[in-house]
Amino acid sequence: MRLRIYLLLASALLYVSATALYHALSSDLTRDEHQFMAGAYLIAEQGLRPYQDFAYFHMPNLSYVQALFFLTLDHPLLGARLFSAASAVALVVGLFLAANALAPRKQDESWVIISLSSALLFANSRLFADAAGFVWNHAPAALASLLAFMLHRQVIRRNLPAWLAASSGFLLGLAIGFRLTSFPLIFPFLAALLLAPRVHLRARALAVLAFGLGGLLANAPALSALASSRDAFIFGNLGYPRLNTLYRQEQGFQIGMTLAGKIELAATEVLRRLPELLLLAAVVYSLTGVRPRRWLHLVASHPDFLLLLSVVPFVLIGALAPTPTFSQYFIGLAAFSALLAPYGLAYLKSPEGRRSGVWLLASSAMLSTLYGGIPKSTSSLELLVRPGLWAPMRLHVQAAQLALRLTDQGVNGEVLTLAPTYVVEAGLPIFPEFASGPFGWRVGHLMSPADRRRYRLVAPADLEEFLSAVKPEAMLTDAPQVGQLDGLLGQAALQLGFQQEVLSDILVLWTR
Repeated sequence: MRLRIYLLLASALLYVSATALYHALSSDLTRDEHQFMAGAYLIAEQGLRPYQDFAYFHMPNLSYVQALFFLTLDHPLLGARLFSAASAVALVVGLFLAANALAPRKQDESWVIISLSSALLFANSRLFADAAGFVWNHAPAALASLLAFMLHRQVIRRNLPAWLAASSGFLLGLAIGFRLTSFPLIFPFLAALLLAPRVHLRARALAVLAFGLGGLLANAPALSALASSRDAFIFGNLGYPRLNTLYRQEQGFQIGMTLAGKIELAATEVLRRLPELLLLAAVVYSLTGVRPRRWLHLVASHPDFLLLLSVVPFVLIGALAPTPTFSQYFIGLAAFSALLAPYGLAYLKSPEGRRSGVWLLASSAMLSTLYGGIPKSTSSLELLVRPGLWAPMRLHVQAAQLALRLTDQGVNGEVLTLAPTYVVEAGLPIFPEFASGPFGWRVGHLMSPADRRRYRLVAPADLEEFLSAVKPEAMLTDAPQVGQLDGLLGQAALQLGFQQEVLSDILVLWTR
């Protein structure tokens, strides 16, 4: 019987890992990835610091992690993609472990089924695919938040040991250092410490202090940036999002721009996709199965359940905070919501209700796996065993060809581009003023010239002056039909007497 469970868990882990790898290796490059890759390159290869030496529009932890890939790997994009995939897989494993820890009896196989089914429902969602498939901060932040919750649950159960509170604070601080929208979670975590029953005031105070110190330690890069480049740090994390909202309004962007629109987006994403819809059904069944009279008792006698219930709305607040909101912002909400199903079943008094819940979760997980089982398709299996087809490897080949062309033409200086991933993958230098890719370029007109100089950004209005000062030896742009943001760069290259060479259907190289 135990062997059967181990084989089931091993098969599930292989399935989830293959799914994450498929998404990481098949997804084409998106513009969101440029800033993370360029920032990591500038840190690793040029010793620059985010905010102080180049504009950076996120919290800094992920850039320092990904800088390691430039220091240790010849294929940094592949390393960064695999890190995203590993974070997504670890998130699924964490969900399983967090749910299985609720088992009333360790040998109860039904709890393995409940825990595994909840984790698989999340793994089959589109949110999991997006988190695993791209170089961005969603999966690492969600993973650190979940691990912080798991540790914080133990803090409450063990009467607030300070060392454990420091550990949960460190992990939550790590999540905030990955993505600032994790910040609202501080409030339910602190409330759990302050309201913990049967704990002396001194132990409570020490736990709060340790929790805070752990969070500060995890955010040492951010605190350093705040001390050395306060205005640039505040602009990168709070000022730029406001300008991005104004830019989207100028463009007539409609999706997720209002609170009602954000909620509609979240609801639409759930209702139109089977795995998410099945997960919602399982959560609703599990929670509504608890009798109303029992809720007050559960909340009073199980503070970790209260912690989960209080975490979910604050995760939602973090997802709804940016404007516009996009579907991938809800990954943390989906992960914590997946825990609600096993929590609800754990406190069902009715054995029949629990058995029905097990069947509902198991059948939903099976159905969602059959519906979205991408790694089972012939094309995905072929991709996993043929590295030449991997998207990061194909981009690396393009980057190597770019480096060869520039070497042949005697170019050894910075390359000016709004798509820096291609350049840094080739190991070539870029201009720090364009490290944010298209993001700083497109909002520059909303800033004063003095602010653009202060935050090391270039707007179209500054381009002539900038080019006359730096005199780039090469430029890399999108093909004219691909993006309008690169249009001015192409025009400027022509005015400088550059010659164009079409590298692909999306890339044009300009050299003298």
